[in-house]
Amino acid sequence: MKKSALMVAVLLLCLSSIAHPATKYSIVDLGHLGGGTSQACGINSAGQVVGRSITSLGETRAFVWDRQTGMQDLGVLGGYGGEADGINDEGQVVGIAYTAGHAGPNDGQYHAFVWSSLSGMRELAALYSGVGSCAWAINSSGQVAGASLTADGDIRGVVWDGVGGIQELGTLGGDYSEAFAVNDGGQVVGRAGFFGVTSPSQAFIWDSDSGIRPVGPSYGPGGSTAYAISELGCVAGAFRIDGGMHAFQWTETGGMEDLGGPTGQFGVWGEATDINDSGLVVGWSKLSDVDFRALLWDGDGQMSDLNDLLDESGAGWTLTSAQAINNLGQIAGVGLHNGQSRAFILNPIPEPSSFLALGVGLLGGAGVIRRRR
Repeated sequence: MKKSALMVAVLLLCLSSIAHPATKYSIVDLGHLGGGTSQACGINSAGQVVGRSITSLGETRAFVWDRQTGMQDLGVLGGYGGEADGINDEGQVVGIAYTAGHAGPNDGQYHAFVWSSLSGMRELAALYSGVGSCAWAINSSGQVAGASLTADGDIRGVVWDGVGGIQELGTLGGDYSEAFAVNDGGQVVGRAGFFGVTSPSQAFIWDSDSGIRPVGPSYGPGGSTAYAISELGCVAGAFRIDGGMHAFQWTETGGMEDLGGPTGQFGVWGEATDINDSGLVVGWSKLSDVDFRALLWDGDGQMSDLNDLLDESGAGWTLTSAQAINNLGQIAGVGLHNGQSRAFILNPIPEPSSFLALGVGLLGGAGVIRRRR
């Protein structure tokens, strides 16, 4: 076999291992900031995880975690707390943090922020001065997806452009919109709708060329929400129907695919929270008011309870929600560890670094074999 052909074969082997869900995962408890509890919200390709944790003073703080340094408190914007919701491959983090109000740190409002190890935490300007905002996701170019209040108190989905500018995304004819994810192509997804408990929301996709448009059909009084978009433009989210919730994935060419969910007290209930470029989807299910389970759908739409895929490191764990997945198949979320709510990271077995080492080793071997000929 020629070296180039062998290289392709090895890369395909490594990628195919990543493209399908692992039969087992090991789990790492990410710890906490002193208050005993934590929750993971996002993960990047390096396995860095962001989320929120309670401090020993009872304050909720944004954190970033990695294997080398553990959990780091990202600070605040003058108020008492916040949370981190997204992280890109450059290590930039976005989220929301409370500002200080006229009466002290507990009298402010939530504002969107971006954080980096070099610059620390800085506030992202809202649509109008003095109104609240939130940031949920950031891409490799520094574009941030989120929402901002308007001068009239309405909510609008927005994109910050990475250099200080902010763009309103509009609505689908209703009262509000919110943006939850953005990919490296600048495609944004979220939901738009009308105010009111019984008013439906509609999942949307936005880009600078086509503007805002609906994802999938209208689901009547239940509505739908798009929570994630892959680099390939595949969208994941959930829609309400028959008193329950169904996870979905959507593409421009294939349209909407109903992923369903487990059946419990409320009927079928599944929510998709993230999707990677291999089509692996993660999320959660509500089986009853006290029973929540973390879920994984493979590229063929087959669903698994992640609790059933843990190795021996999962003793004492109940995984309640999978919030994010990267292209190596690592999953971040929240579960109960010996009764305490804790952020976790799941590593496929063998771990992603093992796949890469295998590929490099085989490629190196191929070079040796070729030189010996």
